Amino acid sequence: MSLLALALAATLAGQSAPDPNTDDARCIAVVALMIAQAKDDQEKTRFSAGLMYFLGRIDTRTPGYDLEAALRRILDAVEKGDSLSDDAIRCGGILRQRGQYMIEFGQRMQNGPKN
Repeated sequence: MSLLALALAATLAGQSAPDPNTDDARCIAVVALMIAQAKDDQEKTRFSAGLMYFLGRIDTRTPGYDLEAALRRILDAVEKGDSLSDDAIRCGGILRQRGQYMIEFGQRMQNGPKN
């Protein structure tokens, strides 16, 4: 095995896999900030649906997950300079994808059953 391959293997071994609950908690933090900055109740309602989507993912995956502790860690990190910018892009993409799915699903349902 080459020296480069060994170095890469050692680097990858030291990295932990992304935690889907942490990723979704970061999305909840992003959406909560968007709700706080919403210009009207309609926008707050739309953002709240996104928050509930990510909360549902966590609840389904890990009932009893300590979301409060996770959000405190995330917000503490943000106060120390961590950015949620990449998360906003990632989470927005997830919500757009699911929204598009729901639009297409609704159209298929209106067209009636396929035989």
